[in-house]
Amino acid sequence: MSNKVFFGLSNVYFALVTFDSNGTPTFGVPHKHPGAVNLTLEVAGSVTPFYADNIVYYQATANQGYTGSMEFALYDEWFRMNVLKEIKDEAGVLVENAAVQPAPVAMLYQVEGDEKQAKRVLYYVQVERPNETSATIGESTEPQTATANITVMPLPNTQDVKAHTTDDTDPEVYANWFSEVHVRSGEFTPDATLKALSLGTVSLSPTFSSATKEYTATTTNATNTISAVATLASSTIAITNNGKPVANGSPITWDSGENTVLIKVTNGSASETYTITVTKS
Repeated sequence: MSNKVFFGLSNVYFALVTFDSNGTPTFGVPHKHPGAVNLTLEVAGSVTPFYADNIVYYQATANQGYTGSMEFALYDEWFRMNVLKEIKDEAGVLVENAAVQPAPVAMLYQVEGDEKQAKRVLYYVQVERPNETSATIGESTEPQTATANITVMPLPNTQDVKAHTTDDTDPEVYANWFSEVHVRSGEFTPDATLKALSLGTVSLSPTFSSATKEYTATTTNATNTISAVATLASSTIAITNNGKPVANGSPITWDSGENTVLIKVTNGSASETYTITVTKS
C-alpha cells in the first residue's frame, strides 16, 4: 500500500561531489550527520508564458532546482572540515577562513510515512555558512540550533535534481540507499501482471501463473472470496463479475450457470486483463 502522508526527518547523510574534466560527477562515501531538525525547500525557476490568439499559446517552465535551508542541533566536525572547509590547526582548533569556498555535496535523507519510510537524495547542494544563535539559560534550558541556507542545483551532466524511492523501488536499492548515492540508470518498465490470484478454496484451471491470462473454475457455493495481488504495489486492480464491480478481497455472488470474472491490472501505461470463467452448478 502506498503512503498517504509523510512526516519527520531522519537519517541525514552527506556525500562530497567532485567533477572530472568532462563534468561527470563522482560521489564520495555518504557520511551520517546526527541532529537533523528541519529541512525546507522552495522551488527555484520561472514560468514564461507566450501569448497568441489572445490566449496563453505556449508556456515554458525553467527548473533551476530549489533554494532552502537545513537546521541541525549543531554541525559536526566532519561537515565543518569537509564541506565548510574549516581548517584544523596543529593545536586542534577549527578555524574558519574567508579565502575558501564550501564544497558541493549530495544530501541523502529519510522521511517517515504512514506505511513505509521514503528515502530521498538531493544530488548537487551548495551550502552556505550556517547561522548560529547563543542565548543565556533562563528558567528553562532550550537547545540552540544552527541553520544553513542551501541551493539545490541540477547536475551539470544529467540535469537530475533529486530522486526518491517508490513502492516499486528494488529492495536492494532501498536497503542500501545510504551506502552510496543512487545514480539513474535505464528507464522503468511498468509491470501490470499479478503475482497471486485465488477464489477461496475453488481450484483454478490451469494452476495460476502470472503469464497465464485465462482460467476456468466450477463451484456449488453461492459466493466465493476473490483475492488478486499485483506484482508491483503501485498497480491498481479492478474486478468485475458479469460486468458488476467486485471489491478485491471480498465475496463474489455467483449467477447460475456461467460467470465471467475480469481482473484488470493497470500500472502507468501498461495493463493486463485476467479472465476466470466460473460455472456455478
